[in-house]
Amino acid sequence: MIEVLLVTHGQLGRELKKTADMISGHTDGAETISFLPGQGVEDLERTIKSTLSGIDTKDGVLCLVDMPGGSPARVAASIALDNDMVQVVSGVNLAMLVEALLMRNTMDIYQLAKHVEQSAHGSIMNIGEVFREELKKEC
Repeated sequence: MIEVLLVTHGQLGRELKKTADMISGHTDGAETISFLPGQGVEDLERTIKSTLSGIDTKDGVLCLVDMPGGSPARVAASIALDNDMVQVVSGVNLAMLVEALLMRNTMDIYQLAKHVEQSAHGSIMNIGEVFREELKKEC
């Protein structure tokens, strides 16, 4: 099974995982790492490496991070350079996480990384505008 690792600023990853568990109930094999105030990138790097050493990575690890240029993303990406079975996708949101958890047994790590990236784009929309357009069509 592909493991999912959420690496985020603050408690975002932990809360996303809790919420995803309410929706999908499939958060076994998902870990969170919180980058907290007062920690340095060296601390974060140690924590990520330690977490990776303690999980089964043979099928791959999908590392979901929050901001593309943030410390969690930069550190995770630098670690992933040494292991192509670790894929890093930024912009984590609830829809992306649930999709990753539900689909991780149906494709390999490379396909899953691409799939969640593409599906995340589709989950971002201006709902108000969509509703307005639908109402115009009905009138």
